[in-house]
Amino acid sequence: MRLSLLISLVLLPLMALSQESVSIHVNSDEGPLEGVAVMVNGSLDFTSQTGEVNVLANISKPINIKLALVGYESIDTTVVARKKLSFKMLKLVVGLGEAKVDTESQSMVEWMNSIEAGAIYKGIKSNVIRIDRDLMVAGEVQARSIFSKIPGVNLWESDAAGLQIGIGVRGLSPNRSSHLSVRQNGSPIAADPLGYPESYYSPPIESLQKVEYISGAGALQYGSQLGGMLNYKTKRGEFNSPIKSRLILSGTSYKPVNGSFNIHGNVFADVLGGQARSSHYICVDHKEGEGWRENTDFQSTTFIAALKQKSKSSDFTFFEDVTVMRRLEKQPGGLTDAQFALDPRQSNRSRNWFQVDWNILRLGMQYKPSGLWQFNASSFLLSASREALGYLGSPARIDFGDERDLIRAEFSSQGFDAKATRLWEGAKCDYNAVVFGIQGFSGTTEMYQGLASSGFDADFNYINPNNLEGSHYTLPNYQLAAFTQASICISEDISITPGLRYEWIDTRANGWFRETIEDGAGNILEDSIFTETRSRVRGVLLPGIGFSLKRPENAEIYGNAVSNYRAINFSDMQIRNLGVVVDSQIQDERGANFDLGYRKSTSSFSFDISTFILLYRNRIGVEATTIPDPVLIEKPVLFRTNIDDAYTFGIEGLAQKEIWKDDLHSLNVMVSASFMRGLYSNGNEVENVPHLTLRSSITYKRKLTKAKVQWNLVGNQFTDATNSTYTSDAIYGEIPLYHVLDISVNHCLGKRISLGLKLNNALNNSYFTRRATGYPGPGIIPSDGINLRASLVIKEL
Repeated sequence: MRLSLLISLVLLPLMALSQESVSIHVNSDEGPLEGVAVMVNGSLDFTSQTGEVNVLANISKPINIKLALVGYESIDTTVVARKKLSFKMLKLVVGLGEAKVDTESQSMVEWMNSIEAGAIYKGIKSNVIRIDRDLMVAGEVQARSIFSKIPGVNLWESDAAGLQIGIGVRGLSPNRSSHLSVRQNGSPIAADPLGYPESYYSPPIESLQKVEYISGAGALQYGSQLGGMLNYKTKRGEFNSPIKSRLILSGTSYKPVNGSFNIHGNVFADVLGGQARSSHYICVDHKEGEGWRENTDFQSTTFIAALKQKSKSSDFTFFEDVTVMRRLEKQPGGLTDAQFALDPRQSNRSRNWFQVDWNILRLGMQYKPSGLWQFNASSFLLSASREALGYLGSPARIDFGDERDLIRAEFSSQGFDAKATRLWEGAKCDYNAVVFGIQGFSGTTEMYQGLASSGFDADFNYINPNNLEGSHYTLPNYQLAAFTQASICISEDISITPGLRYEWIDTRANGWFRETIEDGAGNILEDSIFTETRSRVRGVLLPGIGFSLKRPENAEIYGNAVSNYRAINFSDMQIRNLGVVVDSQIQDERGANFDLGYRKSTSSFSFDISTFILLYRNRIGVEATTIPDPVLIEKPVLFRTNIDDAYTFGIEGLAQKEIWKDDLHSLNVMVSASFMRGLYSNGNEVENVPHLTLRSSITYKRKLTKAKVQWNLVGNQFTDATNSTYTSDAIYGEIPLYHVLDISVNHCLGKRISLGLKLNNALNNSYFTRRATGYPGPGIIPSDGINLRASLVIKEL
């Protein structure tokens, strides 16, 4: 026994010394494959975005390697270990001959891998949008084109150049995407992810590799937004890759108004590349010009740097991301229903301005030690501000040039996210997994409201900075959360994904607001200042479970049931907010997401169809009522409170089919649709729920030329809980059904230059997607009429 122990003590160090890092690269005809399950002698890991994974192996002996990825033929082989190994996986093809893959063709329907970047997505509804493949013309700014592959997504089209994207899902307001956990490279980019989750910044679309959407079932891993998570994933340079550069020049021209053309342009430049253990991606985007209506001048500049390094052993990978954005835009104000019907291009506001500064620093780390553990961690720091200046009277009122309202908000926040993922080989399937995570956030928002100059310029200075006429609030916010989620095999085809999340939340408000009462002649009867200190501390437990059932021919039945939670926002804690009275007893929203779907992907046909139910408790909304008033006796106001319990249910579907493909031609059809209904307990319909949403496209390619026609149809929807179809100030009412046709053509002049043309709203329909309660309105915000966009792309300058 002592001899055996002695031999073990001698051999173990020798065996450890023989373990060296083996780099395994997995490719397909399309390029590197991300998310491939790589099992080496029973040890499981997954390839990165570059199709690479590093494992430890005894290079003096043969090793067994198994490769598996949905939609590809599995590989099971034994090879002599070397420091670098390469494999090519073939797509699954049934009853067909050799398949030729075109890397420039439009991608099929895609969803998240079962496990990716330390997170579990098995059994969860998700969508992936590949920017380079899904968008036809470079420099795209139309949200309806960018997000066409998310069924039922509700979009606000309220600016000319895609400066700020607002999307909502399943009856949730598109207001600055505030019902989604909006992220860039996995870290939040909203003003305050919990207390003020509005995203005034949207990354330039050309800077993105892909957009990832996770339904509300992702709340266990990403926090308690009922709508789910939206992640903008920027491009990154790859290790050992040559430097590549690109310049995109694009511009949009509108039909002449008052004898002159309104135009705006976009200059985008980027460069990426990498050395042995470092890589970089840097881009600059500048937009400037004017939109479809008068008084829509704007300029916006964004800088993004995404850096990456890895350790000599490749166990550690480090990420640094810097984002800086500056934007100034003139806002034309809103319209009443009558004004919109008469001339949707008119503008009655020439003194309204909006300014945004956004700065984000993100640090990330990925650690893959030997064995089955993986660790991911990130932290972020956000410093930002937004300022709205102008006259906020009803669109039916004339602006007589008095002092303007100035509302300023300054945001300072920081947070972290850390996850540990453990994989192990399953007795009845390839693997099981469990992830543990902790997240933290703290931030402070300062909000001011007062009077500014009566001029026409963008003068963001208060007249009386030490004696504001409106309000001043300090709004601190704290959050700590812990979660765990697992993927457990029940059989070879069935797995379940249970999970649990706990959040501790502290939302506060300290400040004051001023209220003046005037008589009919404008004389001040009363001038009062009300101070307020409020705090809301609570703990929230969110359970959830999902399942995945694999079916033949790369198909899957999936489902989940997950509790959701949405804390009251800072705007809900202020007594006065642009004329809206807030209920002092307002409560947080609670709810749950339920999904049941069937999805399948082949080389020529992919689809994902599902049914869902989104439940609400204490849904927050606005209703018309009256409050006591010393002059009017009963003053009509909009009252923000917990309206009622509600639910939204429906069917969502996305399908894409390659009709034909040969050496010269290809024809591709995509259909994205949803049928929804939302109801309160009292029988009223839930606002922001179009019963039908349909987006479809046909893409044709011949050699170096591509053409695409996309048709968009969105049904009518209400904008408040009372289901009013008309109000005199146009703040609330119905958004009628609308449809839009877009036509795109792109032609490559060799490998370096391409030209693109896109005719937006080719039928020149008059429509709108938004009724604004404040800026950039109030009132109806018309969407753009017919316009032509042209782009020029020059690669490898």
